Amino acid sequence: MKLLIITFIFLWFGNPVSIIKSTKQEWKGGQGASQGVNYKIQVVVKKSATEIMFNSAVINGNNSNIKVYKNNKLLEKIGGFNRNDTLIIITSITYKIEDRKSVKHPDDVVIKYRYKNRNMQLKVKQFDKLKTIMYP
Repeated sequence: MKLLIITFIFLWFGNPVSIIKSTKQEWKGGQGASQGVNYKIQVVVKKSATEIMFNSAVINGNNSNIKVYKNNKLLEKIGGFNRNDTLIIITSITYKIEDRKSVKHPDDVVIKYRYKNRNMQLKVKQFDKLKTIMYP
């Protein structure tokens, strides 16, 4: 009986989105001696989730906009997904070179979304690092 209750609680309150793969790609250069990081997070919707609405990302404590893609198509309305949908969430952050030196956790990325009228978060714990892009 206890196992059944624990399973129910986990399924009810568990995260309806799961990370499949996440990458980061640093870039440097451009005007103003800037640099930044582009993040790409691939997720799968684990539950029938017509009530999921992705909002934004928080990178190192700073809010960042996101773009959500399904089947390589940018979604204008970021919500209303089905079970087993695979989505790509893209976000980025830009730093001035002198600001970047003070960043303590350069990969602290959290995706914010709503599910069944509850605010939820998906913390990205690990990234595969891609080759740095050098802009002129």
